[in-house]
This record gives sequence, structure tokens and C-alpha cells, in this order.
Amino acid sequence: MFSRMWARVSGFAQKNKALTTIGVITSRYCISDVMVQSLQQRDDPSITIDWRRTFVMGSFGFTWSVTSAHLMYVKVYPWMFSVLPKMGTQPKHLVTIAVDMVAHMQCYYYPAFYCLQEFMKDVREGIFRPTGEIASSAWTNYTNNFVEDFANMCVVWVPLHLINFNFVPLHFRTPFIALAGFLWAARLSFLRGAATVSDENAKAE
Repeated sequence: MFSRMWARVSGFAQKNKALTTIGVITSRYCISDVMVQSLQQRDDPSITIDWRRTFVMGSFGFTWSVTSAHLMYVKVYPWMFSVLPKMGTQPKHLVTIAVDMVAHMQCYYYPAFYCLQEFMKDVREGIFRPTGEIASSAWTNYTNNFVEDFANMCVVWVPLHLINFNFVPLHFRTPFIALAGFLWAARLSFLRGAATVSDENAKAE
């Protein structure tokens, strides 16, 4: 029974790579944020779950999955792996991981996260700053948190990528990163998800 169910899931994922990627990643960011807020609520009963914060995290997961996650992990990295100069498999994996950590994550993932966070902050407050001002605020957050964000990212993602590139079939690579990266989504929610709430509380005070 389990083998037949797994075969159906695998078949669906293989035929619908993009849809699988979007669904799994978006769900991951939503569920992980609710879990983090629930744990915070257990420690402090006065805290209530902020569904708008969950919406921000879920929106980012959706945006990232639609714009770059599927493209990079299923298309670009396999292509890059095939055209790298002749070298051992592990060196190719390390080069691919380095490109992901330095180029993809630093040049797109984090900037996109902070830009969306700033935009959703305006939506929540009912104001709309010029695009340049939103980008400037996002850039300030990005640069201020760069060292900590980069360190946290490497601790989680480098081991996951080593497993992903070495052992996971191509059509399951992005879903694997989405599921195994549940820990990362929860960590991101814990470290950065409450930023908008803190800003609003500060203004209220």
C-alpha cells in the first residue's frame, strides 16, 4: 500500500515539478510560522497568533517558489553541473552549493524577503511608500543582518544541499529542500518574521 502511494506521489511530482514546488514551499513557510508563533504563545500566553505575519511568510514562500526556486534547483544547477570542467562529483557539488549560497541566496532570496516584508508592512499600515523608499529600507535591513543571516543560512543549507545533490532524484530535489528546509523556515520566522510586528508596536508606544 505504501509503495503504491509513494509511486503515485512520485509520479505526480515528476509530471508536475513546478506545481509541486510551489505547493510544498508555500505550505512550509505558512506552517512553520504558525508553529513558531504557537511555541512563543506557549511561553507567553499574552501573545496571540498574528495571521498577517503568517501571510507575509507564506507570500514570500510563494514568491520565491514561483520566481526562482524551481528554476534554480531543477533547471540551472543541473545544467551548471553538466557544463562544469571535468572534476570529481563532490567538487562539482561544492561549487554548485557555493554559487547557491553566495549568488542565489544573497543576490535574490534575502533581498526579495526584505522587500516583501517592507511592502507588506505598508499594506498592514494602510500606507504606500514610493518603491525607492521600500527598496532602501529593505537594503538597510539586508546589510544590517547580512553576517548573521549568512551564518545561519550556511549552518542549515550546506548540509541539506550536500544530501540533496548526492542522494535525491532530480524531480524530488526542490520538494526535498522545501520539506527538509522546514527547520530553516521556522528559524527565519523566529529571527525575522516578527520584525514588522515589532516596528508597529514601537510606533504605537
